[in-house]
Amino acid sequence: MAYAVIGKIRMAYSQLINYAEQLNASMVDLQIASGLTYNNIKSMMLDFNDLAKTVGKSTLEVANAANDWLRAGYEGQEASELTNASMHLSTLGMIDSSQATSYLISVLKGWKIEASEVMEVVDKLTAVDMAAAASAGGIAEAMSRANNSAQMAGVSMNKYIGYLTTIMDVTQKSESSVGESMKTVFSRY
Repeated sequence: MAYAVIGKIRMAYSQLINYAEQLNASMVDLQIASGLTYNNIKSMMLDFNDLAKTVGKSTLEVANAANDWLRAGYEGQEASELTNASMHLSTLGMIDSSQATSYLISVLKGWKIEASEVMEVVDKLTAVDMAAAASAGGIAEAMSRANNSAQMAGVSMNKYIGYLTTIMDVTQKSESSVGESMKTVFSRY
């Protein structure tokens, strides 16, 4: 019995060391992407920890999302708002935070919207999630397949979300399949 307890303590200690190494690597990545000092990054990590507690994610996930936004060209307050939106979409849409970030980058670029408007998109996705048999994460994935095509075809984002949700709700097809189908439809416009 004592050996089992010691084994579990060693495993927990090993996991703790591994997590600390991952956090340190993430801090270095953030420092490179942002050009900030180590002390600034430490301060950011405390903010990331607070956000992680709020949305039920790990500090590492929040830091990785922030790094993705920084590498996508967003800085300062914009990157902070976008990281917050990624974490909320990740939690509410039940998807990985890196996927949430990727989908939101697609929304920003495809619809040419401002960073300050992204949380409104997350709100729309989660509202539809509650009303239909389609998840916010699934709708975001489907959207990412044809955001630019829908925008160029003159379809509003609200209608696009409605089209995707209705198709997904009725057909129960995969998100990627529905998104690709919409891209084909819009390319014919």
